[in-house]
Amino acid sequence: MNFDVSFESARWPQGDVDVLLPIKVAEGLTYNIRLHATVLELSLNVSKSTLEFSDILIGQCQLETVRLYNWFQVPCKWSITAIKPVMKKNQHKYMTPDGRQKQLAVEHEPCPFKVTPSEGTLDAGSWQDLQIQFTPKEERSYENELTLKISGSCNPLKLHLSGQGLEPRLEFSPPALEMGWVLVDSDGVEATVVVKNPCSFPIEFYFLDFDEQYPEEEKILRMAVGSEYQKNFVMPPRAVGGTLPPELLEDYEAQKRPKAQRAELKAMAEAEATAEAEAEAEAMGKAAPATKEQVHIAFTKSPFRRSEEMGRMMRIKDEERGRPQATLEQQRHGREQAQQQVGPAGGSGPGGESEVPTGPE
Repeated sequence: MNFDVSFESARWPQGDVDVLLPIKVAEGLTYNIRLHATVLELSLNVSKSTLEFSDILIGQCQLETVRLYNWFQVPCKWSITAIKPVMKKNQHKYMTPDGRQKQLAVEHEPCPFKVTPSEGTLDAGSWQDLQIQFTPKEERSYENELTLKISGSCNPLKLHLSGQGLEPRLEFSPPALEMGWVLVDSDGVEATVVVKNPCSFPIEFYFLDFDEQYPEEEKILRMAVGSEYQKNFVMPPRAVGGTLPPELLEDYEAQKRPKAQRAELKAMAEAEATAEAEAEAEAMGKAAPATKEQVHIAFTKSPFRRSEEMGRMMRIKDEERGRPQATLEQQRHGREQAQQQVGPAGGSGPGGESEVPTGPE
């Protein structure tokens, strides 16, 4: 016979639990069975309880790594529940209304710390690295507390995070320039402005309207965001006067290559189509060359005595350009033949005069 024994640990504190289970045999002896259990609260160990980031410029970030350990013999599920600013004891008690509003604004602003991954499950005896990114939004100090909740445990883990944000600044002397009146088409006037860097780190600055490198780099970054990169991706810190990372430039050149090949193929196809059209037009021109016709119109008077009317017209056609025209003598001979042909139609004789019958004398 099998017995199923279950134990509910929620009602017992941590430690060892011993229970004596008597089993009595009818008309026989009684057997005592000792049940033993160890109540443990699931927990994780973290490699660091405090993480201090160095001073970071606005627009840059710093990555740090902490490691979670699970020394228990059962899986442990965990998740990041909150990353809130650290509040001192009784800080709200002695605050003015303006200070309280500022503190509430700080509490509701986007957190500069980001943890990846934010949840997971650790098997027995395993570990996992957490990557924490610090990205300051303004020049001030940050102190936040990360809360890591463990499933089945009432005691979450706390991780203290701190960092300082720095904002690059430049000072211009004078802050404004008045150039005065300038004549049209004159040589103009010049003025000098002194730029000072009051910060403890070097600063690179440029003019958007005159810098030629800025538009090209913006094009590269836009193409990178549109490819396999995420909308926000991390690059190594850029030195003053340096260029974009070599990996990004190589990726840009690799993406440009297919576009250039497509443009080249398109240009070749257009050139072939143009050549075919020209060859077809040339073939049609040879098959039916253009001709130029010249028409000569000659007017003659009728040989009738009592009336004059317009004679017939002759057309002399030159079918090809450059064909030698008939000489004046040939044209005159042709007109004489035409006048002789008019005679029979009008009743005239060979001399071209009409014979009119007369009545009896």
